[in-house]
Order: sequence, then C-alpha cells, then structure tokens
Amino acid sequence: MRENRGMIVVETQEDTLSGTECSLRAAVEAANTGSTVAGCRGRRGHNIIQLPAGEYHMTLGTLVVSGNMTIIGDPEANGASVIISGLSTASVITVTQGGRLTLFGVTITGGGGSQGAGIMNHGFVMVRNSTLTHNVANGENGATSPCTSTYAGNQDCAGGGGGGGAGLGGALYNTGRATLVQAVVSSNSAVGGDGGGSFYPLSLEFCDTGGQGGGPAGGVGGGYTSCFGEGTDGGAGGFGSGGGGGGAAASAGGNGGPGGFGGGGGGGGGGGRTLGFQNAHGGPGGFGGGAGGEPGGSAGAGGGGGAGIGGGVFNDGGIVHMAHCQFTDNQVEGGLGGAFGGAENGQGLCPDVFAYGGLITIGGTTLSATGCTANGGVIKTFGLPNPRNGDCPPISEAQ
Repeated sequence: MRENRGMIVVETQEDTLSGTECSLRAAVEAANTGSTVAGCRGRRGHNIIQLPAGEYHMTLGTLVVSGNMTIIGDPEANGASVIISGLSTASVITVTQGGRLTLFGVTITGGGGSQGAGIMNHGFVMVRNSTLTHNVANGENGATSPCTSTYAGNQDCAGGGGGGGAGLGGALYNTGRATLVQAVVSSNSAVGGDGGGSFYPLSLEFCDTGGQGGGPAGGVGGGYTSCFGEGTDGGAGGFGSGGGGGGAAASAGGNGGPGGFGGGGGGGGGGGRTLGFQNAHGGPGGFGGGAGGEPGGSAGAGGGGGAGIGGGVFNDGGIVHMAHCQFTDNQVEGGLGGAFGGAENGQGLCPDVFAYGGLITIGGTTLSATGCTANGGVIKTFGLPNPRNGDCPPISEAQ
C-alpha cells in the first residue's frame, strides 16, 4: 500500500478487488466506501487517485463511481500515457446518481454498450485535460421471427422481425451534470442496431410470434389467437428501443409495434393465406429509426433499423458545459432494416453532440458538425479567449 499526501496510489494494472497491491478498481471502491480495499486505503469525503503511466483494462466490467473522487494521470499530454480501456461490451465508467468524478489527464477508450460507451453519467463528472476516443455505442439488434411453428418437419417463420435499438452517446451519455475542459473527443461512434428479419412460411397451417425489439426496453413480439386465427400486434419499444414484430397466423397477421426514441419499428406479421391475404402493417420508427416492413401475402416483414445518435455526447435532460474542447472524426450510423417487406434503415444523426432535453453550453470548442436538439433541448455557444496557465480552477476548487 502506498500513500502520497492523502492520495491513493495505484500499484498494479490488473483489474482486481483482491491481493495486496492497489488496483484501479480497488482504489475506486475504497474511495466509494471510505475504507480499505485490497491494498487501497480510502477515506471519507473526497479522494485523489494517482494513476501511473500504463494501460488499465477493465476486464471485470464497467468501473462504478458512487463516491467523490479525482483520478489523476498525465494531464500534460491529455492522458496519452494513462489509458483506461473497456471491454467493448459496456461503459468504461459509470457514475451513479450522487457520485462525483473528476478525470484529469487520462484516456478513456474501448467502451461499448448501447448508451454512453465511454462514460455513463447520472451524477457529476468533470473531464479535464483528457481524451475520450474509440468508444462505440452499439444499439442492440432486433430479434428475428423465432420460428415457433413446424409443419411436415419444416419451420414456419412468418412473424415480423423486431426493430433495432438505438446507439446513443459514443463518448458520453449524460443525465446529470458534466463539464468538459480542454478535452479531446475523437473517433467515437454511435451505431444503430439492425432490424430482425422474417421468412416465408412453408405450409398452409402456420403461426408464429414476432421478434422482440432491440434495446433496453424492446417491444415484445406479437403472438396469435390460433394457427388458423389472427396474429396480434407487437409491443411498443421504450426509449432507445425497437418495437416488437407482429405475430403471424393463417387468417391475418399482427401489426408491428412502434419504435421508441431512436428505435426501429417492428415488422408486420405474415398472414392471410386462408382468408384472402389480410395482412398487417409495419410499425413506425422512433426519432431517426426506420419503419418496419410491410408483409407481402403470407410472408412476414423485417423490423426497421435503429438510429445512431450523438457519436460524441448525448445529453438526456442533464446539463453539459464544454470549454476549449476539440471534437474530431466522431461517427454515427443507422442500423439496417431486416430482411423482407422493405423495412427501412435507421439514420445516423449528429456525430458530435445531441441534446435530448436539458442544456449544452459550448465555449471555445471546435466541433466538426452542428449540434442537434429534440424534446426541448437547448445548445448555447459562446466565445472564450484562448486558455492560459491558471485559467482552470485547481482540483480542490473543482469538487
């Protein structure tokens, strides 16, 4: 255990909560709890964690901050030599409601999940003289019709595909308060999930449920009253999630569910082989999401693709202040519509910053694309003089 003027000094690059050497994860947990964890001695109140040069791979998942702490790396080089890397499946760092985190001179990279790949913030975060790069928010794919019915040994897959979920906030997803000062936000991405596909039934007697929508609150796929009856409608997708695909039955298919914000619509279910091709409709996509496909005859339709929104920053009703930052090469991409029925692709919108409600202020900052708003969000820009030594408050004043 090493301490330096009240600092917690990290001693190993391993991602562990055991042993005698202080790891980054153990240091954060010690600061969260104000206790000693695996060689790291935390204290009540604000803790400072010193990170030596190196790469810290978060193999145990997202690093959760619920206490009050500052992580200091290499501020002179914007964190070039101090790298905190994720698994590409979850946010690198998650700040809970009530948590307070200052990052000073670190690089955050390799994050994943569908929202806030680099940082998911529900509390307070300051990113100062640091770099957020190569984090990818990937929306979840909608599910394909599950093929629950068989006839003469053949599977029938006429249910509509689920809509793709949205990818939101490659570098940062914020519902709390976030401040970025002299930060570099580069080469992050938000990518929508693909819509689920559907197939053509192989028998006169067929029935199938629709595919689930992608995302954290994907709509449930529709069912059916009976194989010779009617398919039921797919469920609506929640925020950032796709609608469920319509159910399929021989008399009529169910409608696809609508996508939530950024989510693709569910595809319509196949039906009507016995009663004159009475078919359903695909669900509408949410903001930026593609509409679900229209069934053709007895065949179901694919779900719409999800949207990719805010490759850099997605502000969800919170407050984000940015000063003297640089945004470059951030990307957005919509997901593909599912097979059959002309399902629409999702859209890629706003590669740098997006305000879904709340406020973003931008001063002395270079953006590569204009910011976008929805749901009453506001983006304000203002001029700032070039930064000089002493312009930023010391760490103690930033808490």
